[in-house]
Amino acid sequence: MSTLRQQYIAWTGTDSRLNVADITGGEHNKVTLNETSKFGPAITFFRGKLFLA
Repeated sequence: MSTLRQQYIAWTGTDSRLNVADITGGEHNKVTLNETSKFGPAITFFRGKLFLA
């Protein structure tokens, strides 16, 4: 997912926890959430906010 200035990725880890990372400029600012899923997440950016489903 890309905005005009930032790029994000989201994935489900091997422990089923959801992860989101800002990969702008080669730096990987990763956040691991306490939420879990059996499936890969979907992300979108709307009105200045990042949404994860």
